[in-house]
Amino acid sequence: MRKSIREQLKNQNLPDDDLSDDEQQLLRQMLDRQLAKKWTEELKKQGIHRIPPMKPLRSRMLPWATVAAFLLLGAFGWWWLTQPPVPQKMAAQYLEQPFPWSESIRDGNGNINQQRTRSQQAYQNGDYKAALEDIAPLISEGRKEDLFLAGLCHQSLSQYTEAVSLLEKVRTADPSFYHDEINWYLGLNYVMLRDNENARVALQRVVNSSSSRNKQAALELLEKLR
Repeated sequence: MRKSIREQLKNQNLPDDDLSDDEQQLLRQMLDRQLAKKWTEELKKQGIHRIPPMKPLRSRMLPWATVAAFLLLGAFGWWWLTQPPVPQKMAAQYLEQPFPWSESIRDGNGNINQQRTRSQQAYQNGDYKAALEDIAPLISEGRKEDLFLAGLCHQSLSQYTEAVSLLEKVRTADPSFYHDEINWYLGLNYVMLRDNENARVALQRVVNSSSSRNKQAALELLEKLR
């Protein structure tokens, strides 16, 4: 092997004694570099450009994998930050269950016109926008039934500020009118508005009521607001 290297490296000044293994390895590396350079130059003369060997797949994929990991981490962080708090999740689930409006909810003297009937039917059919359009012009008359229905429509349309305003008017006008339901919905709407102080007040009224069907749910929601 040493003789073969000496013959190929005629321009190298080699010692006369035997080469060690390390020296032979070094000479092979030098020979490989010189031959590779010579081959590249000869190929260029013939119009052939030598393509450098590709990096291993793992090395080529590492930068992309790093970028993908950062993007995934950023997406998860954004998702986590945009998730609503637990009380809002609970309130939103309760608000998905519409109030069972019935024909019995009307003013004291039984007077109900065609527009109110159409609004109530639209609400029962889940068309809250149409129900609100029919009932909105009648709100100025101050009937608690109209205010209550309009408040329910607003909360179903995720218009919580308007819902709170109307429900508070009903509660102020007649605290006995559907008081458990109105306090319950006030609590839920305040939670959605992140007004925890007023939410706690409304939900506590539900808990203190002996007739409320939502007492347990109100207690659980209050625990999450603390």
